[in-house]
Amino acid sequence: MQRSAIRTEVRRILNDLNTVLFTDAMINSWIDLGVVDAGTYLELDTAVATISTVTSEQNYQLPSNAMSIKDAYLQDQADRQTRLKVVSQDELNDLYGNQWREEPAGAPIALFQADYNVVGLYPATNAANASNTLRVFYVRIPSNLASDTDTPIFMDALHDAVSWYCASRGYALLGNPDKSDWALKRYQALLSKFMSIATRFSDDMRRFRW
Repeated sequence: MQRSAIRTEVRRILNDLNTVLFTDAMINSWIDLGVVDAGTYLELDTAVATISTVTSEQNYQLPSNAMSIKDAYLQDQADRQTRLKVVSQDELNDLYGNQWREEPAGAPIALFQADYNVVGLYPATNAANASNTLRVFYVRIPSNLASDTDTPIFMDALHDAVSWYCASRGYALLGNPDKSDWALKRYQALLSKFMSIATRFSDDMRRFRW
């Protein structure tokens, strides 16, 4: 469904087809919030960052919309792709002791989230492993829809779920918390219903393609 169709559905639910209660801009903002909420909950929008490693450098920047790390591969000098373990800093402490940051540079075997949109390699790359390609697959926060012809990045059934998310916000502004809760539950039920299908598709899109 395009944004215009989702907005019309929201107006139908809220009995506002004559555009008396809410402006298009208000509903458009709710649609964006619903798309972000559904997309981040289901982790649907996956992208890949391609980074060149640097001698003795441990940390590397990801795009600002990166939310969580799913997979990482490092190319070696023979152009082979080695899958890195994606671990937390606490797991590195448990596996290698709390001095792991002080270990000498070498061939990285693990990738961790160092900051909000920064990943780190363990160990840092030495000269023999520098200038190689690091590919990080990550879940990104969905972007706002730019026009009425734009569509959310997920399946149409979840576009309908976004309509109920927006209706919940509309009912709340109208001072009807019972209907707001009812609409929100319908939204959550649709997310749960299609979660396994959506996440299977997202997982398939994360598979490494040569």
